[in-house]
Amino acid sequence: MLNVESHVLRYWEEELEIKIPRNEMGHRYYTEDNIESLRKVRDLKKQGYSLKAIKNMVNPKKATRENKESNERLTVRQPISLMEVREKKVGVENCYQEVPEAMSGSVQSVVQNMTQSNGQNAESAGLKLEQFQNLMNKVVSKALKESTTNLGKELSDNVSENVLKGMNYMMRVQDEKEEERYRKLDELMRNKQKLSRREKRKKAKAEKLLLKNKKKGMAHFGKKPQTT
Repeated sequence: MLNVESHVLRYWEEELEIKIPRNEMGHRYYTEDNIESLRKVRDLKKQGYSLKAIKNMVNPKKATRENKESNERLTVRQPISLMEVREKKVGVENCYQEVPEAMSGSVQSVVQNMTQSNGQNAESAGLKLEQFQNLMNKVVSKALKESTTNLGKELSDNVSENVLKGMNYMMRVQDEKEEERYRKLDELMRNKQKLSRREKRKKAKAEKLLLKNKKKGMAHFGKKPQTT
């Protein structure tokens, strides 16, 4: 039906709180809704999602607010694309390019002012030079601050992606461990059931043999001795 082992299905059903009905004999049976839900879970698992993330996607109302927020970031956020990396890289490079451009424009402005004031004294020229230096300090400081902010944001995004990937990997590993535990429990239960059926057959066979011997004994006891 789904090509999924029974112990894995039981693990999914328990973790995702999927209720499977039982018939009058107590046997489990799957409805169309059950099959469709489990098929979606199987497909999401193949895509690499953990059961915790799938639970919040399938039953968001049952998740706590804290888990819902953390897992929404985990499931909705996609790995950073090559185009986004290039755009961020270009943005950072543009910040560095603004420094010489701003300096160039400021230099031209100050040089023009100094050229126009050739007739002024040395004190006035020194004052303009000091103003020019202060302006350059502000321009460089602003450009470096903006570039640092962009770099920090890019690094933060990359770190966040790595952390989320690591969390998702750990959840998948945990799911695999739980599935293995359910497999062993399922195997143990099956072996126990087989042993119980085998013991019942042996007991029934022994009782049948005992009854047969008992009948033979009674038949032998009822026979009359022969006279010669």
